[in-house]
Amino acid sequence: MDDLEIGDRYGIVVIRSGKGNKYREVPIPPEARKALKEWLAERDQKYPKSNQWLFPNRNGGHISTRHTEGIIKNYARFAGLDVHPHVLRHTCATNLIRSGYDLVADILRHANVSITAIYTKPSLRDKARALEISEV
Repeated sequence: MDDLEIGDRYGIVVIRSGKGNKYREVPIPPEARKALKEWLAERDQKYPKSNQWLFPNRNGGHISTRHTEGIIKNYARFAGLDVHPHVLRHTCATNLIRSGYDLVADILRHANVSITAIYTKPSLRDKARALEISEV
């Protein structure tokens, strides 16, 4: 809980040891802030205020990486999708790039900026759409 700073117009979460054991400060977009606030209200009713975890497990400890992956896969399966956490990261990055944001490499925190270029490759749908537009 100490790693979460959330308000109406601003939010960050600190990741102390993410992929590659890297420290990150991640901005929280508006929709996620709204969902987190709803979760925090529910969390306050389920767990004591002294619990330090944003997403506690049944016993009040922290949920594991594997458990988190399982939750995501179960929701995806329910929606008829085959998704794992990295697909969500890839989709977010691709959507940011397609929307014209130029801070994607910094947000993803890639050690090598050229890795971010993977997300800039147009899909087959993008290529088809470009051809449709060019005929107008």
